[in-house]
Amino acid sequence: MDDDNDTSISGREARVSAEFQKRQTQLFTRFALAEALVLALAVLAIFVLKLVEPETGILILLGIAVLSGMVLTGLLMRTIKAKQQALAQARGEAGSIW
Repeated sequence: MDDDNDTSISGREARVSAEFQKRQTQLFTRFALAEALVLALAVLAIFVLKLVEPETGILILLGIAVLSGMVLTGLLMRTIKAKQQALAQARGEAGSIW
């Protein structure tokens, strides 16, 4: 039986998991590209254009890293919550699990 036409609970769960795996991969890719761009611009401004002192620039880079880590964590938590809700719906469970 084709996985796309499988209407069993396990088939629906497999489709949901595959879709969210694809979304998570896209999230990581897009986030990594955006983060690389932001960090490259910051390094350019700090060490090449010398817009700020290197000591201050390192603190700016650390701030960017901490902020981006928090943003990525939030995005991942939201994705995980959505996946759990979609899996619950695929199983036919009523209501939200959160």
